[in-house]
Amino acid sequence: MSKPSGYQLHRVITAWMLRVGIARATLALTALTVVLAVIGHGSILAVVTGPNVPLENWIIAAILVPILITPVVSWMVMSMAFDLSNAQAILSVAALTDQLTQVSNRHFFVAQAELELEQHRRLGAPLSVLMLDIDKFKVVNDTYGHGVGDLVLVKTAALCRETLRGGDLFARYGGEEFAVLLPLASANDAAVVAEKLRRAVSEMDLSALGLKAGITISIGVAAQFGDYSSLQLMLDQADRQLYVAKKAGRNRVGISLPRRRAPPRPAVVAC
Repeated sequence: MSKPSGYQLHRVITAWMLRVGIARATLALTALTVVLAVIGHGSILAVVTGPNVPLENWIIAAILVPILITPVVSWMVMSMAFDLSNAQAILSVAALTDQLTQVSNRHFFVAQAELELEQHRRLGAPLSVLMLDIDKFKVVNDTYGHGVGDLVLVKTAALCRETLRGGDLFARYGGEEFAVLLPLASANDAAVVAEKLRRAVSEMDLSALGLKAGITISIGVAAQFGDYSSLQLMLDQADRQLYVAKKAGRNRVGISLPRRRAPPRPAVVAC
């Protein structure tokens, strides 16, 4: 169902005000108001007092009053419009961001990853997903408290984001688990990135937080090429490889190689 014309006009005016700024918009509205006031008041005075209206009456009624009132009212209205626009932008970012670590949240990750998967499917390009989890994070919380545990999450997320490539999508998936989408990354590419992340986290200095030793992460890798499955299936494959890495001793990378289609069987022609 289409939006009403009044709503569309409001969107256009708001976009224009945001583009030109408060000062210019106020000046433009003041000038428009003066022009309309001159036409309107002149017409009213002509009807009430006759065609011979003194010029000074036009000036007082049609110009001075709008010039004094319109800038104040326009500035107030547009300030509220700008504040509302800024508040909406902040809320939009907050809805897509994990409040603790300030990286993307699970909802945003899934939405963006679905779009990336569809695009890579059309292009026939490789795509990989990582699921990583902080090893023995419960021990950190139990030993040092949840406040320190939160700081560990923040530092880990920041380090991972710095280590990843510019086009990679990184998000907190839940608890101490994070997800990564690697566009145009084959299984080998993803394994290199995963190992780089694992090593960076294992070498991270957390002595300032009071930890006697550092932390490690385990990572599961799922790669896809050509025969694309759903995003959820890729995440499940990466999660299974994460479990394999955990069972193998933690601080490891588990890899799920892309499935390959079996070559077609040659047709049998009866003689």
